[in-house]
Amino acid sequence: LHNPPQHILSLDNPYTRYALDLFLMTTNASEETYNKARDAYYRLHLEHCDRIMSFYQVKQYVTEASGVDSITNDMCLNSCLEYTGPFAKFEVCPMCNEH
Repeated sequence: LHNPPQHILSLDNPYTRYALDLFLMTTNASEETYNKARDAYYRLHLEHCDRIMSFYQVKQYVTEASGVDSITNDMCLNSCLEYTGPFAKFEVCPMCNEH
């Protein structure tokens, strides 16, 4: 948690609210799922084209609004080593062969 906001979040903008709802509904899905749902909305509402935030934009919005940022660790699932430095391009652990 980095510098949590001290104000109440306003969701008066219906496009922001829709993007946030869509993002939360697809939390366990892929970025592609979010984008396909967003594209489907645009096909129905051409006049609103580009008013719904992209996946990246809504993710940044959630980070800024909540003060919570994701931490990504590129490492072996078995914690053998971290995929940084000389191991940065590895996709399979050289110690245990885990993908």
